Amino acid sequence: MVLILQILQILLNVVWWIIIVQAILSWLIAFNVINTSNDFIRSVWYALQKMTDPLYRPIRRILPDFGALDLSPMVVLLAVIILGKILDTAIANAMYGGGRRRLMPAWTASDDGIRIAVRVTPRGGRDALSAGTEEHFAARLSAPPVDGAANAALIPLVANHFGVPKRAVSIVAGDTARLKRLHVAGDPHILARIAQALYGDRP
Repeated sequence: MVLILQILQILLNVVWWIIIVQAILSWLIAFNVINTSNDFIRSVWYALQKMTDPLYRPIRRILPDFGALDLSPMVVLLAVIILGKILDTAIANAMYGGGRRRLMPAWTASDDGIRIAVRVTPRGGRDALSAGTEEHFAARLSAPPVDGAANAALIPLVANHFGVPKRAVSIVAGDTARLKRLHVAGDPHILARIAQALYGDRP
């Protein structure tokens, strides 16, 4: 079940980037920066249209006619964001349980380090790790959630905060989800104190 939800999440990310690339390309064409007389540009443009038209067509039937202004891409992007948040919640519930009694704390000690739960916000501006809820830390990452870029940015962020090498940090669950569990290897007492200093009181 979790795998299916994560695949859907990846597909939503792909749709997001297809729409963004198409929008950028349309602006470049409109301002004559690039020209569709070029075979490669024309092929890419037509391919993007074929992929997005089935998404836009039903929305265009519903929306009023705004002339040259096409709001259907914005509607699809908004739908992608909403569906992404729903999938995040569904993945978290599937992985960690839906009821509060089964929710994991933000961090727990183990024999060789600590495990932390982190909710990631890609494209969130400057990289930063902060206290979130009692169930997870919060990480803002400038990297997008594609091709493992967010995971690649999260590991050094966590390693730097806990003062350990990057090889001491590993993602043990939620590799493609927003809510992730990481293992930080090291002295569990020292790492727990660092977590507590960031979070306030221990969850």
